[in-house]
Amino acid sequence: TIQSVHHPFTAPVKAEEQNLRILIENRDKLCTYDSMSSRSYDLVINGYEIGGGSVRIHDASLQEGVLDLLGSDRDEFQHLIDALSLGCPPHAGIALGLDRLISVLCETDSIRDTIAFPKSSQGSDLMTGAPGEIDRKTLLEYNL
Repeated sequence: TIQSVHHPFTAPVKAEEQNLRILIENRDKLCTYDSMSSRSYDLVINGYEIGGGSVRIHDASLQEGVLDLLGSDRDEFQHLIDALSLGCPPHAGIALGLDRLISVLCETDSIRDTIAFPKSSQGSDLMTGAPGEIDRKTLLEYNL
């Protein structure tokens, strides 16, 4: 089974893009790729991860191939494929954990000291009642 480690929209490193295209074209045949590297990154300060992100796939055929390779529901992502097929520049994103950054800057013992809405020890949010139930189809789609 092939899985996406970061997310299925992360671009492969340039040196492996052709290998990924070969894998997509030959997905019905036995291929020997154990792993491929993605263009993803983490921002780390003093050993603490403060944020992370990736360069996104901006080629419609490559994105469609990756989603097919992963067994994703094509209808659910068709809007993305359509948008990419109209022309999309290379782009990237990053998500910063402000609570993590503040925790490092304040030298706290726990990130819970800087989280605006901390979760209970069971991981639930007492304000919203999250997490909620997730249907089996969604769990399978994300390999959970």
